[in-house]
Amino acid sequence: MSSHWGVGVAGVRVSGVRVSAGRMRAAGAVVALCLLLAGCTTATAADPVPSPGVDLSTWDPEADNGLALVPGTTARAAILDAMRTAGPVVMTGTLTDAAGVTTHVRVAGDRATYDALIDVGGAQTRIQFVSGDTFVQPSATIAAEYGLPADTATCVPADAPVLDRWAELLHPASFVARLTADASGVGAPHDGVVDLVLGTEATEGALVVAATGAPLPQSLVRADPAGSVILEFADWGVPVDVAAPGEGC
Repeated sequence: MSSHWGVGVAGVRVSGVRVSAGRMRAAGAVVALCLLLAGCTTATAADPVPSPGVDLSTWDPEADNGLALVPGTTARAAILDAMRTAGPVVMTGTLTDAAGVTTHVRVAGDRATYDALIDVGGAQTRIQFVSGDTFVQPSATIAAEYGLPADTATCVPADAPVLDRWAELLHPASFVARLTADASGVGAPHDGVVDLVLGTEATEGALVVAATGAPLPQSLVRADPAGSVILEFADWGVPVDVAAPGEGC
């Protein structure tokens, strides 16, 4: 995928998928939605003028979180804020590059503690962050490339080059932020979820999030000629128990 993503996973550079355009909220609902979606405590800016054609008469704040009433960029900001404050999550997925190389990933935890398993063509590398220390148990290929003992968990410094290889992938909120930078709208709520539209005229994919309560992601799909990304999210806020595999640095 295109190099501007800067996320190296077996050569994968993430780019694109499509979704429908959403409604903008009316002036009278601005402050309420700010509080609901982004956790705002004050509202100092003037209410914006609602977009033509917006009908709030059908919006039931008890039934949905109002994400579909705001522009794509506002919805994206609310989603990322919700992700950062929700705590641990389990993110699983598959990334495939244009050459057909597939990477499977499972990341469980948050920035305080996480356990990540990255499988590239059957070769697995495990990265764990516990009590401020990062441990890498590399595949033979990764061990040779970065001068690490193969199949042995080794504590590495925070700026170790091997960590740069998967820097954003190790943190779901950062990875989703990168994948949704081109959010262009929000679809109508359906089946308890709402789609954040990605790409110009929704050609790049969708991030599916909860339509009630906190707008936390459930899944994400992107695809274009350079490759594809499929992610699923579960167990938001559930603590992850990660035991240090060895002595700290």
